[in-house]
Amino acid sequence: MQIDPHGEIASYGSGMFRTLRPAQIRVDMSIAGLFAVVGLAVYSSANSISTIGPLAAHLILAGALALRRVSPSLSLAAAWVASLFQMATDQNPTYSDLAVLVVLFATAAYGGRAVKWLGFASTFVGALAVALYLITFPAVRYYNLSDFLLYGASELLASGEWVTVLVNTAGAFIAALAVFMLSWVLGLMARLYLNGIQSRHAQADAEAKREKAVLDVMVEQER
Repeated sequence: MQIDPHGEIASYGSGMFRTLRPAQIRVDMSIAGLFAVVGLAVYSSANSISTIGPLAAHLILAGALALRRVSPSLSLAAAWVASLFQMATDQNPTYSDLAVLVVLFATAAYGGRAVKWLGFASTFVGALAVALYLITFPAVRYYNLSDFLLYGASELLASGEWVTVLVNTAGAFIAALAVFMLSWVLGLMARLYLNGIQSRHAQADAEAKREKAVLDVMVEQER
């Protein structure tokens, strides 16, 4: 990695892809492969058609893990596809969703400026989606939606049930935001740490070149 003029971790290659060392690629592929194999083992053992959706989401998240350093933007997109697919097919959260935290870390640690801030925005949007999906939408389905549309939100929100729903939704949003934001902030700290290492290396190289130049001048003067 290198540092660009704005202090960002520069991306190698063209477009949305970064160039990684072979060892880094092997590590990322191994982690993603192990994640995929575990999902295949867990969901295949259930031997039920109802596991097809969770398995598909799991494999998409495995792809997001594989891409997290070589292309943080594609990794973030894959994580969103998996999450929206889970919500569209009415799936319950599973351990597979922990991959989202790794992706958010990667957007802050390895992504370009736009991807870094897209990851930051995703912490808020994702937390809101989690709160609505887990708390608000089930409550709307549980209570009579026709009443909600007929009498308006104001009267229903005045009841104790909807106050509870609002409080629980806010609590779920804050909790999810805290977890998502923690992952993103840790990625940002890793980014700053890597930038600091690269800066020190660059300073050491510049100092070595300066000393060599001074030495060359002294040798030339003696001649």
